[in-house]
Amino acid sequence: VEACQGANAAIGVIATGNPKVQWQSATQKEAPFSNIDNTNWANYMPSTASIGTTFYRALIYSDNQLCHDTSIVVPVTIAPPVSFVGQTKDIVTCADGSSILEAQVQGGFAPLNYQWQSSSSDNGPWDDVPLAQDSTYKPNAAPGLSYYRLVASSSGLGCTSVNSDVAKVEIIAPIRIATEPQGFTACVGSQQTLNVGTSNPGISQY
Repeated sequence: VEACQGANAAIGVIATGNPKVQWQSATQKEAPFSNIDNTNWANYMPSTASIGTTFYRALIYSDNQLCHDTSIVVPVTIAPPVSFVGQTKDIVTCADGSSILEAQVQGGFAPLNYQWQSSSSDNGPWDDVPLAQDSTYKPNAAPGLSYYRLVASSSGLGCTSVNSDVAKVEIIAPIRIATEPQGFTACVGSQQTLNVGTSNPGISQY
């Protein structure tokens, strides 16, 4: 059994003959097992408060304790909930830039599941970005303003998905030389102008 902290996890045993039940636990599979108080039912809900693995088994026995049996050992592993330790950041870049969105996630059970989502508004609605299922993502190069977030999730009971902060991504159209400057021949002291045309407004530096 794998579960995140605070989840409701249950283990159980099915036996014939209406026997009595006693659940036991140990910190290692081969370690000595100890009785768990007040666990005399076929189903048992182990604590999910502490991170780590605990091993459980059930003892079943008749009223006169002459007949008994032991279940297989069941490991129950508890992990911290999924959370972000490094958030996405806003990006302003040229369409041919190489900026990427990135977020760091901890908790849950490996491998974690990732899905980037995009929207035209920072409040959604959100749509899954196709094939964007990693902790990093290079935004669409089309010029414009978009918003992104990362949804992270994990397998395991009670491991709920979490959303990253929203990142604003502004893609600026690239600037290209549309008209090259033309050389000239002039007399000393005269004034001539060099002009250059660009495909997108910007600052020129000669």
